[in-house]
Amino acid sequence: MALPDGSLPPGFPKLEKQTREWKCKHKDGPQEGCTKQTPCRTCLNRRSRARGMAKQREARKQLEALTGAQAARFAGQLGNEESWHGLPLRVEVKSGAQCGPVWTRFAAAEAQSKQNHAVGDTKPFVYVAMGQRTSDGLVVFRLSEAARVVEALVNLS
Repeated sequence: MALPDGSLPPGFPKLEKQTREWKCKHKDGPQEGCTKQTPCRTCLNRRSRARGMAKQREARKQLEALTGAQAARFAGQLGNEESWHGLPLRVEVKSGAQCGPVWTRFAAAEAQSKQNHAVGDTKPFVYVAMGQRTSDGLVVFRLSEAARVVEALVNLS
């Protein structure tokens, strides 16, 4: 949908993997050296918060679909997990680099389980992490598999 001169109409992304010009959003004005690849601390924090809120929103929607409950009564309460009183769970959503070690261990255990499971076995995978100085453990599974895990636990008989 190019114009007669070969350029793209306004609003269409550029072809060089950049959709718009980078602008530093620091409160004191653009900071020197702030770019998309090396942002200043304000821009980096803003980006991290936006990504974290997006993951939190995604998790809330999936949990609402799974439980059939509405997380909060007002839109203003949706931005904080501590305000999700409508869900039958207490939830804390984490995202980013801090989740890397958990994902690494989970993926390795899941790959090992897939390699060693019997043909025709359709049970959902659950990763259990047992710490050294505790008798308790953590149960980790994919959010997309939560309905199958709950169903398997309910149908124990």
